[in-house]
Amino acid sequence: QTYSQPDPTVNPVRRTADEINSLAATLMENAEGPFFLFVHYYDAHDPYDYPEPLGRHLPADEGLVDLLDSRGLKEVRYHEVLNRKRDEPVVADGKAITLVEMVASYDAGVRYATDHVAELIRLWDATPHGPGSLVLVTSDHGEGLGQHGFWSHGMNLQDEALRVPLLVRWPDGAGAGQTIEATVSLLDLAPTVLEAARQKVPDEIPGRSLRPLAVSRGAGGRETFVAQRMRYVSPSRPAKVRNWRPGDGFAVVSGDFKYVQDGREMPILYDRSADPGERTNIAGRRPEVEKTLREALTLWLTTCPEGDRGKPAPVDEERLELLRSLGYVD
Repeated sequence: QTYSQPDPTVNPVRRTADEINSLAATLMENAEGPFFLFVHYYDAHDPYDYPEPLGRHLPADEGLVDLLDSRGLKEVRYHEVLNRKRDEPVVADGKAITLVEMVASYDAGVRYATDHVAELIRLWDATPHGPGSLVLVTSDHGEGLGQHGFWSHGMNLQDEALRVPLLVRWPDGAGAGQTIEATVSLLDLAPTVLEAARQKVPDEIPGRSLRPLAVSRGAGGRETFVAQRMRYVSPSRPAKVRNWRPGDGFAVVSGDFKYVQDGREMPILYDRSADPGERTNIAGRRPEVEKTLREALTLWLTTCPEGDRGKPAPVDEERLELLRSLGYVD
């Protein structure tokens, strides 16, 4: 009933978590009857420009700093590898920020958003709607910070981009405090919300409610799933930063194994139990696993025709300007 977003023609800037919480608090105070609230924070999204001075950033992760240094990327300036056309430097304290400084900036943005999520939940629980409500906290994607030579997201299929946090608080407190290792998908969130609201889940929705996992303590997760990276055109980048790869890309995950087919001459196979960082390609060493996952991808592609994958929808100029202001369109 109420949807609030900045007018890109007036203020083409993303709102901070603090501003968003203020707007959400007003909605919560004035709401009557059954209530659904969706809040989207941008503070952990590139260019990670949250309202804190650079000097107060968390220290950059030492492992990532060493990795960037080993690839000769430690002093590369961040604006040189941004995943959109942007020539002007990202500046702090009068100088262009490097990749290492942006790693610290990303961590600080995550911390800033996390603190505000916690505050929002406190505000929510102080309203009549909070007690006995379903609360979901998640993210639409992870972030590449140089682990595989990629920066940001959308262009690769490694776990730093695919894995996201998911916290669920059930209305009756079921499964409180437990960690569930089962594999699930963001496709499962809509059926979960509908079930909690005692609504019928339409047959055309591809996900499944997460409620049974809480009751069965993780039994019944997804055995196999497919992830897709859409087509992108590869612009020029520093030689050691492979940010964009043309063509479609797919990954099949089943148990401990992930099979990646993304336009390279040879596919990739990871054993994530032995190699959680996905550093070693074992394609050719486990041909039976590779064959099974390749066949699973072929089957998935037959159920999802080319015309259904990424067919662009028309976008009006106002919506285009909004997407441009958020960094999604060059």
